[in-house]
Formats: sequence, C-alpha cells, structure tokens
Amino acid sequence: FPFLRNHCAGGKNQEPWAFGKKTREVVAYYISLRYKFLPYIYNLFIEQEDVGRPVLRPLVYEFDNKGSSVLAKIDDQIMVGSSIMQAPLLYKGQTVRDVMLPACIWFSPSDGWLKGERKYTARETGKSTPLFIREGAVIPMQAGERHSNENDLSDIELHLFMKRETDGTYNYTYRFDDGVSLEYRNGRRTVIRFEAGIEDRFPFIRIERKKTGYGGCVVKFFLYDDFPFILVRDRGKTRKLVLKKGTWELAGCLVDRKSVV
Repeated sequence: FPFLRNHCAGGKNQEPWAFGKKTREVVAYYISLRYKFLPYIYNLFIEQEDVGRPVLRPLVYEFDNKGSSVLAKIDDQIMVGSSIMQAPLLYKGQTVRDVMLPACIWFSPSDGWLKGERKYTARETGKSTPLFIREGAVIPMQAGERHSNENDLSDIELHLFMKRETDGTYNYTYRFDDGVSLEYRNGRRTVIRFEAGIEDRFPFIRIERKKTGYGGCVVKFFLYDDFPFILVRDRGKTRKLVLKKGTWELAGCLVDRKSVV
C-alpha cells in the first residue's frame, strides 16, 4: 500500500511486538521486504505523477475482461503496478483461499510457474502470503537484505521473471534520484531503459541510458530459470555473463534464482 502505518490513540497497543514473538517476526520480515521492493514502488509513484496511473490497481485495470464481469467483481486481489498481484488471506484462522489467475503466466514463490486464466488454490504457511509475479516482469529491488530504512536507489537488483519458453521482449524504464527532494524537477534524475527477452532460449538484457542527471547505477541481474548465462548489450557491445546459483526468501518462501553483477 502507498502508506505502511498502524495508528493507536487511547486503544490497545498496536506495535508489532505487542502481539507476541511470531507476529513481531512476520511483521518485521514484511517491513524488510517492503524496503526490498522500494525501487519498484518508488517508480510506480513517478508513473502516477507523470501519467496518472494508480499504484494499486484492480485486476480489470490490467487485463482484458472479454465482456465478462468476473474480474470486475474480484475485490480481494490487487495489482501493485502492472507486474505484481497479491491475494491476501483476510480472515482469522484462514490458511487456504481461491485465487483467480488472469490470462497470462505467473510466477508464485511457493509453486513456481503457473498457467493463468483459471482458479488456483493458495495456501499460507508460516509467514508466506499469496504473491504472484507476471511473466516478463522486470522488477528493480534494493540490493541485499534490508535491515534499515537507508536507501540507495542507484544500487539495485534487476529481477527478470522469464523462463526459457518466454516469448517477446519486455521493457522497463528505471528512474532514480535522491529520493528526498524535488531536485528531479531540475534534471537531477537518471533514467535507464532496460529491454529483456529470450533469444534462442537464453536471456538477454539491453541497456539504454536516457538521462544521467543523478549519475550511474550498479545493477545485479537475477533470473528465475536454469540459465547458464545472460547476454548484456550495452553501448553497442555484447557481453556474456555467467550466472551463479543461489536462493533467497520471497514472500516467506525460499526461491531458486541465478544472479550476476
């Protein structure tokens, strides 16, 4: 959500630690994950200011309803921008729920790649939450684990949610500035366009610098299929970068990924 806060005025204590150790750990984890996603969320606010698109969107905003009222009636799933869908469990004691997956391929941290245009049964275990990322999504995140609210938007991970069978190319324009002032209105903002896709069953990323008003950017690429390398095309040159295996925790689930700086 655009705001993350919990108010208390004369009622019961609302701090995460007021509800016991388990709740504190889960809340702390998701606050850290929110900071991890900050570059993506920050760019949604830039998009909202520039062209008016909302940060949070109903499914029907992003997907063709084909004359049906099915997607228009769903009010317990939400798109965060165009790439991320969450289907939270809203009721006390609830551990299972049905999720409508719109017509595309989705990546689930708990179950991997899923076909869309169908109902899917999602389960909550421990601190997991039903989160789905659209195939082809290019999502900027802050580097490493987040343990504080210190942010450096010029040092990011670029997560490419593609598999060997992914068709087409996918564009993402990443913008960053000091994150505090209005100096971006005076040109103090960097704008980089990334174009990603699969070519002969191997991934590539093309980099185009549109503006460099706030300097350069360090990027670490993350992929979500068994790719041995990625082709990076930058300033007319192509480099083949070898990917390293690893895992990280996304929405409470350990996820396999490959990465390279």
